[in-house]
Amino acid sequence: MTSLVAIRTEAPQSPPQSAKLRSSLRLPLARSVSEPAPLDKPQPFSPSIFKSPLLAPSTSSPEVKRCRLEPQSLPTSPCCDSSTLHRSMVLRKVRALDCASLARSLSTGGGNGILLIDIRPFLAFNLSHIAGSVNINCQDRISRKRLSKRSLLSELASSKEVKEALRKRHYKEIVVYDQSTVEFDKLSSTHPLFLALTSLVEENREPAVLIGGHSEFQRQYHEHCETTLISSAPEEPPSYDLHKHPISRILPHLYLGNASDARDRQKLADHSISRILAISADEDSLVQPLLETKIIAATDNCSQNMKQFFEEAFSFIEAARKKGERVLLHCQAGVSRSPTIAIAYMMRLERISMYEAYRRVKEIRSIISPNLNFVGQLMELEASLQGPSWSEKQAEATSAPVGGIS
Repeated sequence: MTSLVAIRTEAPQSPPQSAKLRSSLRLPLARSVSEPAPLDKPQPFSPSIFKSPLLAPSTSSPEVKRCRLEPQSLPTSPCCDSSTLHRSMVLRKVRALDCASLARSLSTGGGNGILLIDIRPFLAFNLSHIAGSVNINCQDRISRKRLSKRSLLSELASSKEVKEALRKRHYKEIVVYDQSTVEFDKLSSTHPLFLALTSLVEENREPAVLIGGHSEFQRQYHEHCETTLISSAPEEPPSYDLHKHPISRILPHLYLGNASDARDRQKLADHSISRILAISADEDSLVQPLLETKIIAATDNCSQNMKQFFEEAFSFIEAARKKGERVLLHCQAGVSRSPTIAIAYMMRLERISMYEAYRRVKEIRSIISPNLNFVGQLMELEASLQGPSWSEKQAEATSAPVGGIS
């Protein structure tokens, strides 16, 4: 007998209403794009994430690859660089002043109400400066470092009078100048002139910069310049003693004299001179037919560019030295033009300062007196010759015999 067993099949019961409410409250877990969802449980993709075709899911391959989002940096704001912003603020407070305007102010008002600040070295200031100006040396490393740390310009002054002049507020205008700056708006933030201007601006001053510096002003308006170290004597004074001054041996191969010395064949033979370097506008009367002669046409005035002849003169004298020959360097009186060339030659040959070269030539030939225009050009030469070993060369030159005569 077969027994039938009735199997009761129960339909699956639906979850209670409370469970449905709880599941509807569950928030979907937001996954990172770099962490794909499991393959068996695909997650709905947000269309905002896969706008790029590189990030869109591939339908051709079931494999889900990881992807990496590269961080994108925002463009730099022009105001975020504090040094650039500070530089712009300083330049907005500074104005340019041409030489003609300053000369007009000095002529009409005598410089009343104008404070002239010369930031060149003390020696350069004493050689020549604009009348009525005060000197504050901002060129050395210590001074530049102090100014870069927001020290006041008056703190660098060496005398009480200069400190008081800077502290007074009754000046209508403050004019700052160096040797030869033309485009002050292109100066670096560590340039001495820019540091001096920054110090004045931070004191709520609005200074002016003399375009072209002392060199240009002295060239155009030398009557407004003065000197306290070297007196500017004319090249061809009516003094009989100057033309009677004997020929001077500056170096073993270099002699300094006047036009009369160049015409005296016996004197040239006595000193074994075989070459002549003449600095004069009168070319025909200086040619010595039996000797190798080179003439540089230059006059002694405040507009003559003597610096352009330094290289030419140096090559001529060096050629003689290497061959064991001697050169007579002369102008009309041997006072201004030829001593300028001699000083420039010694500066370059021995890498010494302008002051040291001037001192040596002056001790040997006491009548020399380069005009202030030539002195400024020698200072520019000194600036171009300065290098890493400049101080060592200067120390060696100071201990060497005066004039280098053996």
